[in-house]
Amino acid sequence: MNRKPPSAANPFLRRHHRARDRHLLVPAHEAIPPRRGNSPTESAPCTSASFNQDKHHSSSEATRSTSDGIASSITVTFEIAGAPDTAALEGALLLLVRRHEVLRSRFRRLAGDLNCTALAPDSIALEAEVVGHFHSGDDLHIHLDKTFKSIDTLSWPLFLMGAVVREDGATVYLCFDHIVCDGLSMPVVVNELQTSYAALSAGATPELPPAASYLTFADDQRRRYAALGPDDDRLRYWKDFIRGNGGLFPRFPFDLGVPEGDLYPLVNRAFPLLDPHRTEALAAGARASGGSVSTAVLAAAATAQHRFGGPGVYRGLLPISERTDEGRNGGTAPNPWQHSVGWFVNTMPISSGWVRAARTTPPPSRGPARRTASCSGTPTSPSCGRGSCWPRRASRCTTGRTR
Repeated sequence: MNRKPPSAANPFLRRHHRARDRHLLVPAHEAIPPRRGNSPTESAPCTSASFNQDKHHSSSEATRSTSDGIASSITVTFEIAGAPDTAALEGALLLLVRRHEVLRSRFRRLAGDLNCTALAPDSIALEAEVVGHFHSGDDLHIHLDKTFKSIDTLSWPLFLMGAVVREDGATVYLCFDHIVCDGLSMPVVVNELQTSYAALSAGATPELPPAASYLTFADDQRRRYAALGPDDDRLRYWKDFIRGNGGLFPRFPFDLGVPEGDLYPLVNRAFPLLDPHRTEALAAGARASGGSVSTAVLAAAATAQHRFGGPGVYRGLLPISERTDEGRNGGTAPNPWQHSVGWFVNTMPISSGWVRAARTTPPPSRGPARRTASCSGTPTSPSCGRGSCWPRRASRCTTGRTR
């Protein structure tokens, strides 16, 4: 993403223009802090950002003065049937921001560490801004694309909210910088907005489940890993992965004929490989072998890589979620993060390779030796899995290797 420089006049109150419907005016929404002259009331003391947030912010700072673009926004939409209740929609959007501290957070780097401070809920205001008419889908697409790319990790606000209104309904859209949420937070956002909108449209008070603050999660994460040093045994799996991989990030296994070190746009291609019946058969076979659909997919990736002449071991970083809070409450307390917005997704190193199967009898005189795909990515202890924090572990591993 090519980022726009913050407004020289007032980056804190930088405005974002919104999309409109092709036929009707569309009210776009933006949560903004009080106007200049009113000191925002901070609802929480300055706390440390999470490791994910710190790494993301550092990457944005590093690429600010370069031509390298980093796509860092997450967008979600949902539909409203019939003419929208504008007041109810505005109320639902404002409630979302006031309910989740991370959406009200400002980030500052102090003495090398990234810190964040949340504005008080009542200090946040929402204004509806009418942009205009869009008479073609192409014009609307161009406008929304430009709008979403205007989000800047290094300036506030870190999200956009709006709606495209049609005669028979509306499409509500929200775009967040990655520093305040992950993709798995989007179902939480949509469910909360739809629940609040339905209640407010009916003149009722929204009833929402408790949602712990991501700032609390980040602070707890920092405390848990404060003592993690380069020689900590919990880093052994990561060190082995980096050593075998030749670096932290796995390289693409084939030569694409492009210069190294350059960034390229992400290209997504989806192809159906199995119909429902064959998918169920794959799952059943994987379970019968003591695995799962995930390990079967990893084994298939290793097999394909091997058959196309790639390395014998497939290495990757597997996304996992720390939202479940496993093991921290004895397994009995309710999960405080189930309905929270934040960056709970982490990564775990995995490897899957081809190995010759052990045999108790001599193999046949003809035919290839039987090969099996084995996945070694599943950690043997919780500290290597869902309890891991890859930015912290990566920095410690690097230090350990260069000492």
